[in-house]
Amino acid sequence: MIDLSPTQATARLTALLAASENRTLDFKRISAKHARMIETVCAFANTEGGLLVIGIGDAKDLKPSAKPQSRLHGIEENPEAFDDFRRQVMQRFAPAIERLHWLRLPCMLHDGKPGHIVLLR
Repeated sequence: MIDLSPTQATARLTALLAASENRTLDFKRISAKHARMIETVCAFANTEGGLLVIGIGDAKDLKPSAKPQSRLHGIEENPEAFDDFRRQVMQRFAPAIERLHWLRLPCMLHDGKPGHIVLLR
């Protein structure tokens, strides 16, 4: 996994929060149930690829008056589930998915605490 500095992460984070989900971009919060995230990884692997953003909630769940940063929940929301998801992605697929790129971005979470989101390409 590659870690970006806060300076490197700022522009990417701003762009992600302004982007809409589409067939090559999906936002997911981390939870103990990984089925939807595994499905997304599988779909991206079987098409032209995509970017799974882990730790950001869906824009459609945002209240109209809320700031985009309120979508930032981070992988710290459930670190054990993130570790389990990462392990499953590396072991579950046959043949294994080659050239996975994991990128960890530091950010300030919705609750004001420092945290990280992860981009999986």
